[in-house]
This record gives sequence, structure tokens and C-alpha cells, in this order.
Amino acid sequence: ATKGDEHGDSSPYVAAKQRAPWIIILLFLSMISGGLISVFESTLASVVSLAAFIPLIMAAAGNVGTQSLAVSLRNMNDEDDDETDLKEVLFNEAKTGVLLGGVSGIVVFGIVMVLYQDWVLSIIVGLSIFFSIIISAVIGTLIPDIIVKLKFDPAVASGPFITTINDTLGLLIYFIIASTLIHLL
Repeated sequence: ATKGDEHGDSSPYVAAKQRAPWIIILLFLSMISGGLISVFESTLASVVSLAAFIPLIMAAAGNVGTQSLAVSLRNMNDEDDDETDLKEVLFNEAKTGVLLGGVSGIVVFGIVMVLYQDWVLSIIVGLSIFFSIIISAVIGTLIPDIIVKLKFDPAVASGPFITTINDTLGLLIYFIIASTLIHLL
């Protein structure tokens, strides 16, 4: 599907036909996330409570990526922002990600500390949320621009790519931090 091919008035068949290739490609890319879990299986096995936070890490990354996507698409459609430089937009979104990640990381650190009373686990989850949110904000801004440059409809392709990439990167960040600090748990 090229940019603008799918409109609200298209039939479900046309919409599904245009979306299906993206979904199939992303199903295969999503297997990377499953592969990451397998690679870090020993980390999860040694501290089972780490598994409880996988959905949290993935949801935080997805939520921020979706917000950044919405802002990015709005900016693309706003004629006043035509002169806005992508580097400036990315830098601003990264700064927003730092602020959101900082607040979220601190809140999650506190909640995990209260529930599990383990400062190392709290640091692992808090830092993972912090870094995942920063990366997700940037990815959510960058992907629509890339999709448009490739002449595809960013409304159809961006969301699934952002979700898949952010899930994978969020898990990778989480497992790297957990593996690095696991000896302290």
C-alpha cells in the first residue's frame, strides 16, 4: 500500500489486503522478542520475579511509542510545521522521553520497592522503564518519517512497526540491566 491508498471509506477486504503484508512481516519480527526471552532464560530462571515485569516494560514502551506516533502524525499533517527539522523534533521528543522516563522510573522504583522490598529489583525495573521510554519516544517519532520517505502510508505501517521495535528494545534493555545486576539480587 502506498501513502494514502487506504481511506476510511474502503471496504474491509481492501483494508485487510493493504494491512496484511505489514502484519505478516511484523509477526516474524515479533519472534525476536520471544527469542530474547529464550536467550535470557537463565536470568529469568534465577530471579523468577523478573518475569512479572515483562508486561509492564512492554506496555510502557508501547504507550509512549503510540503517543509519539500520534504527535508525529499530527505534525506531519500540520502545514505550519513543514519547516520543522526532523533533528529538532527528535531532540525534543528525546527530551520529553527523558522527563517521562524519569518520572515513570521513579514511580515504578517506589512501587516495586514497596511491593517487593528489594532495592536491586526496584533499580532494575526503574532503570528499564526509564531507558525504554526514552528509546520509545524517539522510535515513535522516527518511524513515521521513515515510512513516509519509503512512500508508504504512515497510518497503516507505523503503529505496528513502533510496537514491535519498542517491545523488542524494551525487553533487550530490561534483560541487559537485569543480567548486569542479577548478582546483587
